[in-house]
Amino acid sequence: MRLLRQNLSFKDYMILQVLQQNHSFTPNKIAKYVGLSAETVRSRIYRMKQGGVLRADREIDVPLLGKRMQTELEAVYIPQHLGLLRQHVLFYDVPNSRSLNALLAFCEAHPYTHYRAVAYGNGTMLYAQFDIPPEISGEMEQLYRILENAPLFDHFQILETEFVGKSKVDLAKWDYRNKEWLLGEENAFPSTFSVSDLWEKFLTEGKISSIEKVQPRIQPKLDSLDMLLLREITVNAKISVKFLSQTYKKDMGTISRRLKALRETVAYGSILYYDPSLFDIEYYQLIIGKFSPGSDLSPESLLSFLKSEYLPFESTAAIDDGWFMWYISSPASLASSFTDFIWQNAALFQVFQLNLSRARTYYFYHENYNGNGEWRTDSDWILNDPLASIGLLARA
Repeated sequence: MRLLRQNLSFKDYMILQVLQQNHSFTPNKIAKYVGLSAETVRSRIYRMKQGGVLRADREIDVPLLGKRMQTELEAVYIPQHLGLLRQHVLFYDVPNSRSLNALLAFCEAHPYTHYRAVAYGNGTMLYAQFDIPPEISGEMEQLYRILENAPLFDHFQILETEFVGKSKVDLAKWDYRNKEWLLGEENAFPSTFSVSDLWEKFLTEGKISSIEKVQPRIQPKLDSLDMLLLREITVNAKISVKFLSQTYKKDMGTISRRLKALRETVAYGSILYYDPSLFDIEYYQLIIGKFSPGSDLSPESLLSFLKSEYLPFESTAAIDDGWFMWYISSPASLASSFTDFIWQNAALFQVFQLNLSRARTYYFYHENYNGNGEWRTDSDWILNDPLASIGLLARA
């Protein structure tokens, strides 16, 4: 049963605020920020898990790993640091539920799928992310064309991540007493909020920085144990070194060093699973657009805006060859302000509402890795087997 919003105490809110900014903080560290004892912090975190504020610890069955405990934290890896390219693929105008279910099954079967979600705009669309070796981009496009000709959708669009930027949730801008967001000027609530106003403030006061193209690179020294450990921490970022040591028959020192190296080079981010309705963040949209020549909105300015912390909501923008894809979570009452901002600044755009009840993030799949810095790219692995799983292509 989910804890009701008004039952979130101020002390719990303070703990969540620290956790959101510092996912890896222990109760001892959190206690120093919120003025409580470590034991009180530990007890409150436990109660928040029991009440649904944070995701509760639970045992799940993970393919290829077996039974694992899952907590409120999962590690997030950077695909480019593994030598992988993140493709954002938009399958437009899915005609019916049968076709949609076939596409979902395809995403389940493909070994390089990272994420997928159903979206609604002018029709139904499936949005998917594939983390692939760059050399198979042509084969992946061939794969999408086979799906298009099935026909499971009308047409598709690929955006390959050349540049990427993010903004984070800032719970310090949540007014606990009034259950409102403080946005823009002091005491400015959503009724007066405008993304365009924040944008103008950023253009006046902020700094537009140059951006660096994302280049997939991998360290050849990564081996099968590293990849297994990466899968483990994408399931549970808090998994114990002792458990991993016993599971993989390696001493705890070796496991600790491997995890430290992974977190410093590949997976130095994490995601905290909490109930976003507590802060009225329940509207998820995807905006696809094209930059307008001569506009203040450019790849450099958009990514600098997100990194500037003017925007207190979680969002991610990926840019490819003049196009951008902007994923945004915000209160529903503010969704139209983002649309208005893009309408005023982009050459063209489409807006989709994401249905996260039909979304899924896939754990890192270690069996894609051949070793020595190389990934599996054979036709059966990337083409024939995934298509055969939905009855579109017989095995060779």
